[in-house]
Amino acid sequence: MVQQKKFNKIYSKYYELIITFIYKLTGDLDLSKDITQEVFINYSTHIDTVENEKSWLLAVAKNKCYELYRKNNREDAKIEKLKEQENESAFSDYYDTIYEIAELYSETELERKAFILNAEGF
Repeated sequence: MVQQKKFNKIYSKYYELIITFIYKLTGDLDLSKDITQEVFINYSTHIDTVENEKSWLLAVAKNKCYELYRKNNREDAKIEKLKEQENESAFSDYYDTIYEIAELYSETELERKAFILNAEGF
């Protein structure tokens, strides 16, 4: 019961500070609310060991935001890599198809080269 009162007091005292701090880092109010909730849930599990609540809450909020940025950057990098692989594959498939068609419909080496150059835009 004592912990619940302490939590409620700290929550009431620092909620606006924490959500504002997070909003300045993220620019997204819904995300800021979610992260603020995570910060206070984390605080509730460490309530007995935290000495300076304001500093602790701000540090956890900052770390949660940076963690989110790192996760998003990794996901963005994975998406970009997949897009590059898709583009490379499509590019390769395109040229494979051109060369196959050139082989099928060209009677001479000169016709084959002309067909390929034409397909490549020359």
